[in-house]
Amino acid sequence: MMVIDRNIQELLGDLAGHRCSRKRAGNDRSMSIGFGELSSHPIRSEPSQFYANWEVGTFSAAWRVVKGEKIILGSMSPVDNAGEINERFNQVSIGGVERIEQISKYDISVLCEENIRVDFLCASDYQDDMFHVFAPDNLYIGYSVFYGWRHGPSNEPWLADLGRLE
Repeated sequence: MMVIDRNIQELLGDLAGHRCSRKRAGNDRSMSIGFGELSSHPIRSEPSQFYANWEVGTFSAAWRVVKGEKIILGSMSPVDNAGEINERFNQVSIGGVERIEQISKYDISVLCEENIRVDFLCASDYQDDMFHVFAPDNLYIGYSVFYGWRHGPSNEPWLADLGRLE
């Protein structure tokens, strides 16, 4: 297991203990899990969309939900559409976040109550973040194999190297 930079650990520290309030897999196999209180965040395509205070997920990585030693759901689960995977996803009790671990240069795990682990697995050479956290106060925390851990505002454009940790 790799050690996550102390600054990133501090930024993620308040996530621990928040309970799961939202789960969603997208059509392109993106996935997000919300922790904490839900609030409305209207967007053009979905004017009544709700998000949690903390949103953990991926736009591009493979992912799986593990209970104990059994994979119960994943981005490669054999389903016909996102509706089917969301039906299964919503039956999973995730509980609260215990901690986030970096298993390797390519893999991040979110350990939760209920003996649940959510793994995010980099499976491409895409340089964008393979794991992200949208946090309170417009804070974005992301991890990419190319950039490593970085953070910055989620509500404005970034400079090319903003938040990049050396």
